[in-house]
Amino acid sequence: MLDGVRNLLPFGAPLSLYQHSSSLVDAYKRSEVDEWTGLGMFSLTSVISDRAEAAEMLRANTVWGFGLAGARVSLSASAVDAFRRGEDVPAAPRLNGERGNYLVQASFALEAGASHGWHLALDAGRGHVEAAALRSRLLRSHELGAELEAQIADASENLRRNVASADGLQRTGDAQTSVHHLANVLFNNMRGGVFAKHHLLPSADFADFLRTRNTAVAERHAAWLDALPAELAFEDLLARAAATGDPSLERLAHEYLPIHFGRRHGDPSRPWNRFTIHVRQPTARALRYEGNWRDIFQNWEALSASFPAFLPGIVAKFVNASTPDGFNPYRITRDGIDWEVEEPGDPWSNIGYWGDHQVIYLLKFLERMRDTTPARSRACSRGRSSRTPRCRTASRRSRR
Repeated sequence: MLDGVRNLLPFGAPLSLYQHSSSLVDAYKRSEVDEWTGLGMFSLTSVISDRAEAAEMLRANTVWGFGLAGARVSLSASAVDAFRRGEDVPAAPRLNGERGNYLVQASFALEAGASHGWHLALDAGRGHVEAAALRSRLLRSHELGAELEAQIADASENLRRNVASADGLQRTGDAQTSVHHLANVLFNNMRGGVFAKHHLLPSADFADFLRTRNTAVAERHAAWLDALPAELAFEDLLARAAATGDPSLERLAHEYLPIHFGRRHGDPSRPWNRFTIHVRQPTARALRYEGNWRDIFQNWEALSASFPAFLPGIVAKFVNASTPDGFNPYRITRDGIDWEVEEPGDPWSNIGYWGDHQVIYLLKFLERMRDTTPARSRACSRGRSSRTPRCRTASRRSRR
């Protein structure tokens, strides 16, 4: 059998080079495989630049396999044709100036009904120390397969919990419908993110959010932040913020959304659809999100069906980023909003979206708030006459 990955990209070449000068990137590519472990490393011979200065690329993308005894690794795409002709895959430890591949050929016998499994693992941006540590581990580890299987099982369970938190697990008389629903919820969570712990939020992360968005407000309410419990419900946070009488704190409390797991939104060929979403930090998972305005609110519309208590926060995020003359920014992030710099000669360029076709999302959120919390909606409809802090805040946002 032959298995593997074709056209593995090296680490360090920017997207623009692949889009406009992919052959130039090929000329800088270097692929090599360690003969003792089968560890493949895909890198650039140097940083691609016209500057008259030394510019080494000190990181590589790596590939390695486990579970195929006596496997031969080839870096050349010609291995596929050789395998089809029944010939041995040519093994070359190094390949320069060409697109690299990681192709594994192995032989084994199977009895009827038997199976044989193996793994291919890929990682990006490994430095010298990390690559050497991985090579050392591959040399000495004899239980790597069992460890990988255990980690895959843990990851699968975590993914099921992620989908289940947004009501993505169901069982009906039609298995295909149930699977389709699971896939829809999973993809929605991957694009727009999902709330980390039901309707609870960590006060330490809210404090970090507040310090990022408004240092003056964070300093003014430092004692108030310290007095918050380690975890609290979103509605509790809004009530506590309203009780301080500080409209800036109340506004920012509404805009805090403890979302994680989001990956990417929209067509990456458009400049406003490029994001860097951090999913991990040193002590815990990162509660961060970034997204295209239109896409992220579409995703949050579906998400709000499972997390209705966060609807006031989603509405606040929407309205506080809308201009009086009817524009919405292209990008929505945890740290704020991001307007595009207009390029007059580009017909796709603008400062943001024209708000007339975005208001439908706001309407959907308000309708869902009415359906899930009718008492709040009825109270808010009275406007300024209500003395409920949360209602007064929501009314002010809606009239803005």
